[in-house]
Amino acid sequence: MVDKFCTGFGLEIGPGSKSYTKVESTIYLDKYPTREKVGERTFLTADTIEIPIKENTFDYIFSAHCLEHVPNTIKVLKEWIRVLKPGGILFLVLPHGERTFDRGRKMTTLEHHVLDYKNKANHTDSTHWEEIEKYCIPQEDHPWKEKALRPDGSWDFPWLADIGVLHYHVWSEVEIGKLLKYLGGEILLSIPEVSDRKDSFMVVARRK
Repeated sequence: MVDKFCTGFGLEIGPGSKSYTKVESTIYLDKYPTREKVGERTFLTADTIEIPIKENTFDYIFSAHCLEHVPNTIKVLKEWIRVLKPGGILFLVLPHGERTFDRGRKMTTLEHHVLDYKNKANHTDSTHWEEIEKYCIPQEDHPWKEKALRPDGSWDFPWLADIGVLHYHVWSEVEIGKLLKYLGGEILLSIPEVSDRKDSFMVVARRK
């Protein structure tokens, strides 16, 4: 699917140590790139909320398991769309709310995203902390648990937000499809379960 849709010159956002797109035709964006992440790839050190690239630059943008870590989804997607060419492809792989440690949480509605955008939500937003504490933390042995636990037994949510591990929103391909359509995207592909990553779904959209 990546080979089919990610053609031309593109951007991969939040690739970590393993990227999905072709090195020779992709710039990789990471807020905290490290030597082992970079390798032979062309890296751009930046925050995804403000990409230092002129508008209408890329034929495609690919991102896997990144968008759930941002509190203001619409603001970020508008920035991604800004640097896409008209007709460009946005390829998203995201955690499915029912197949990750998010299970038990309610799916985030379009109305919620619109309200976050209106209220200029940022990483200090505590809206989801209660349900993260109830569902997300107990369901997995997270590597950050020991450091995040305060002496009084409470969780240091501001610190967790700062290191970027929180999932602010929960979704399936249905919710993401509605959000992309709201932002003017045309859905080309929607797959509820990725074959080589069972916890994930995939949505591909075109910028009109």
